[in-house]
Amino acid sequence: MLILRYIANNKTRIACRVEQYNDRDHLFITSGKIIGFSTNLDRQINDKIQLRMEGKILHADDAIFSSTKKDNYSLTTNLTIRI
Repeated sequence: MLILRYIANNKTRIACRVEQYNDRDHLFITSGKIIGFSTNLDRQINDKIQLRMEGKILHADDAIFSSTKKDNYSLTTNLTIRI
């Protein structure tokens, strides 16, 4: 895993990640290798609330995401509230 992190200011952070997962024996996934790339933007709204937006691309050696697709794309958001 490789992570690059940039702190724009005390309320905004950006991170990029590259991850690789190998399962040669196919115990957990049907493809031997998956590579993932993701980028997220974290925004601290106040001292108790944080918003995260993340985009991710996964690429597998085999078509594991459907019968014909080796790639999977996702965009997620998360609102974290500390109590």
